[in-house]
Amino acid sequence: MTTYREFLEAKRPVAPILGTPIEPGAIHPILKDFQRAIVRWAVQGGRRAIFAKFGLGKGMMQQEVVQLQQPVKMKWCVDCHRSNKASITCNICHELGQ
Repeated sequence: MTTYREFLEAKRPVAPILGTPIEPGAIHPILKDFQRAIVRWAVQGGRRAIFAKFGLGKGMMQQEVVQLQQPVKMKWCVDCHRSNKASITCNICHELGQ
């Protein structure tokens, strides 16, 4: 006979792992430790959204998730910046020398 706690645990939904395994070193070092952990969780789980408060770097985390799943070429970045009238000065998004 199962306990009530075991009964509840058996009913708890578990999200399937649909992503790809990723080594922590594959994530860009510009991200902070908590951001790298979130990116790794999102990539490995697949179909996961990142919900974070203002100023925590959601955009950078989302960009890294995409980059790890589908590497983006420089032309794509420049075209996107131009179509959105954003700066195409590389050192705004990228640290020089990396």
